[in-house]
Amino acid sequence: MKLKQNLGDGQKLFIGIDVHLKTWHVTIRTKDIEIFCANIPGNWKSLKKLLDEYQEHELHVVYEAGYSGFWLHDNLLEVGIQCIVTPPSLIPKEYGSHVKTDRLDSKKLAQLLSKDLLREIYVPTEEELYHRQVVRRRR
Repeated sequence: MKLKQNLGDGQKLFIGIDVHLKTWHVTIRTKDIEIFCANIPGNWKSLKKLLDEYQEHELHVVYEAGYSGFWLHDNLLEVGIQCIVTPPSLIPKEYGSHVKTDRLDSKKLAQLLSKDLLREIYVPTEEELYHRQVVRRRR
C-alpha cells in the first residue's frame, strides 16, 4: 500500500522495522496515516531501495535491539537517515493484548516513534566494539 502522491515534500515519515534473519517487516507512516506495510527481504539492499523511494522526506527509523547488532543503525546514519535502537523491555505494552506478529510489531514501533514514546539505547562506536572484543578475548 503506497500513498506517495498525497504526501508533501519534506514531511516527516516514521519507519518501524521488525528485524529477523530472512525477512523484515517494515511499516512507514506519517503522524496520522499508514503509508506502507509489508515484508521485505532481510538485507540492506532491499531496505535501501525501499527508503530511496521516500528520499524527499525526513525519515526517522526505529528497530528493536537484538541479535543483529548495530550494523543497520550504522548504515542508516551513514546515508543520513535518523535511527534509534530501542530495547524490547521498554516498549509500552497494552494490557490484555497477547497477540504478537511481525506486522503488528512494526506497526507499533512506527506509531510509538511518531508519538515520541520510545527510549533509545546507547549504540557503541566501532572503537568501543573493538575494545569490547579485546576484553572478551582476554577473559
